[in-house]
Amino acid sequence: MTKIKDIYLFSIFFIITNMVMADVSVNKLIDLKNEKSKQAFIKLEFYESIKYADEALKSSEKLAYSKGITIASLYLAKAFLELGDYKKALYYINKAEQESFFSEYINMQVESYRLKGRIYGMLDMNVKAEDEFKKQLFNSSKIKDEKQKNMSVFWSYQNLNFIYVKTKQVDSLDKYLNLQLLSQNKLDESNNFYGISDTYGLIADNFLAQDKYEEARIYIDKSFQILKKYNSRYLFKVYHRYGDYEKAIGDEEEALKYYKLALLNALKLKDMDAAKIYYKVISDFLIDIKKDINAGKEYLMTYNKINDSLNKINSNILDDVYLNIIKEQRLLKKKENNNYKYIVFGLGLVSSLALVHIEKKRRKYKKKIKIQTTETKNKSETINQLEEQLKDSRFKDMMVLAQKNSPDFIILFEELYPDVVKKIKSINPDASTSEISFLALSYLNFSTKQISQILNVTVRAIQVRKNRLRKKYNIPSDVDFNFWYKQLAIV
Repeated sequence: MTKIKDIYLFSIFFIITNMVMADVSVNKLIDLKNEKSKQAFIKLEFYESIKYADEALKSSEKLAYSKGITIASLYLAKAFLELGDYKKALYYINKAEQESFFSEYINMQVESYRLKGRIYGMLDMNVKAEDEFKKQLFNSSKIKDEKQKNMSVFWSYQNLNFIYVKTKQVDSLDKYLNLQLLSQNKLDESNNFYGISDTYGLIADNFLAQDKYEEARIYIDKSFQILKKYNSRYLFKVYHRYGDYEKAIGDEEEALKYYKLALLNALKLKDMDAAKIYYKVISDFLIDIKKDINAGKEYLMTYNKINDSLNKINSNILDDVYLNIIKEQRLLKKKENNNYKYIVFGLGLVSSLALVHIEKKRRKYKKKIKIQTTETKNKSETINQLEEQLKDSRFKDMMVLAQKNSPDFIILFEELYPDVVKKIKSINPDASTSEISFLALSYLNFSTKQISQILNVTVRAIQVRKNRLRKKYNIPSDVDFNFWYKQLAIV
């Protein structure tokens, strides 16, 4: 009987061991797929990277393999971002963030900051992008692996420079370009050649902006040489810079030749986001510099077609981004509220004990109670004053965010005026975030001219938008737009 029992136990142990080993073996295959995706991405073979990452993700989801899901999702996000599909990129970032592996590993969180910063930057949400890149830089120091830490720090500098170029923050750009140049000395060149090439390119752009053409040419050549050294097929950025250089020194034919090379390279690589840029660059060059209107219009028509197609792919991306920011804000607020609850509970407990003590001693210490009552009243008044000051402070913050056209504006507006937002959503459930934000500015009594300055469009564009909203919400022409919305909110 004992022998049979031993055989039975051994059989169970054998089956379980085989099952565990099978899972380990499958996990290794998934890790290998993700590694192939990584290597393809390093070579800038984005479609190949997507193929391997997608296979890894599907296998990981069947096994609920959190590490595989997280890494595959982030590689899919990276590749789709490079191809200009920000909507899919954001989807896969959010997918990765739901995993336990993501929460446990700082490397994954740092990559999320980087990718979200890139998306915000591409959508011209520059303040939000800079914030994400600074989170990336700060948290990079927590990465234990020295190579990965050095790479992440380097990318942080590079991404911050991307924003400083866009926002023309010259001092910050000079500072972080020097840091970027120094940090690249700690990198493995073979795995980071494209980033290093881009560093040289950014330095060249900076020299071109200062009319230092010889210095710019030296760094464009360096950028090109390292790409050729590693047989990179992604040459459109360096061709673009050669075109800018030739344009700056007055050789129009050479400039046009390089711009066309950049376009052909982007088309060959099926990078339509880049191709779109070069159709516009060539169109502007032909119309403004060469004065060839007809040829310029042909390139412009193709640009518009590609731009419309990409906009269709990324439809409602701003709403997705705003929802993502709101979700992050709410999670942060939830944590703060939980802390607040503990404080309130503690104060309530202390207050209860104090009241019991006061009740027991009431008859003996009537005079003391009166004093305590007076103090409590004073404290209550003080608290009320502080709450009013806090509300006033948040209102001021909201107005500053409104004037900066920050995505955080609508978040704070919804917190301060929840009934206003609920009312408009009850009338129009499909109202977009940008529409609600526009109406919020009207509710706060910003003039047409002020709104045009905030949104960086013409006064005419704001008037047209208001007229469209009048038709949409049946607002009589003799009723002031801002007044209508204020009345609507209190009905």
